[in-house]
Amino acid sequence: MAVDLVAEAGETRTLVFATADSRHLATFKNELWAVDEFAGIRYRDPRDAEGTLVDISLTPQLLPLRRALLAELDRRGSGTVAELQQFTLLETIYRAEDAVGALTAVVAAGQLVREPEKGRLGLRTVLSVAG
Repeated sequence: MAVDLVAEAGETRTLVFATADSRHLATFKNELWAVDEFAGIRYRDPRDAEGTLVDISLTPQLLPLRRALLAELDRRGSGTVAELQQFTLLETIYRAEDAVGALTAVVAAGQLVREPEKGRLGLRTVLSVAG
């Protein structure tokens, strides 16, 4: 997992964390998002084609994650919330739990269809791109 640390002056450093244990990655990401948000640094996901700078916050801006999840669903056709949380953990700078907020927003915007159609997004809820 890699994340770009971007200072206010534009200087960039890439932070890389490598592990074979997803629990360690989850712990790392929890700490990553708990960093002092007033340190003058923002994050950028190196895989985000738009290079969006994201403020550090326990409740981060999810637009880059929404784009990544839509692209992943477009690529695979459909996926469960659990699968998309795993993708989020392994392939983005976000935490697995951030996927639910991003997916909820995308469903509300009508960009995804879900099965079952109503209720809370559970781990077994299947999502696909509307269209």
